[in-house]
Amino acid sequence: MLPDRQIDASVMVDWILHHPEGGVAKIIALAGGGETDWLEFKAALGPPTGQDPEKGENAADYQWHVARSLIALANNHGGVLLLGVDDRGWGVGLEASDPRGIEKKGGFDSFVRTVA
Repeated sequence: MLPDRQIDASVMVDWILHHPEGGVAKIIALAGGGETDWLEFKAALGPPTGQDPEKGENAADYQWHVARSLIALANNHGGVLLLGVDDRGWGVGLEASDPRGIEKKGGFDSFVRTVA
């Protein structure tokens, strides 16, 4: 049960993620299936492995898109960025953001430390 006080988006999302009947799909459904002023989706932190920088965005472009989204959320009333979710709200996984396999080698906490 949610508290009787106002909560920000990050607290709400954390509560939904940790609820036994919650999860990312519940958050996306609550947002109407798409991005909102409190929810952003990013499929990856960088371009696919082996992508030619001349034919698409480079890693700095991806990092800027993530930073710009976080800045916009912070300048509004807060919010959450879901990594591993494409613009359609479909889960694509974290593999695209972990081309060096940090999560497989050192676990999820190692991956989070490299992202943060």
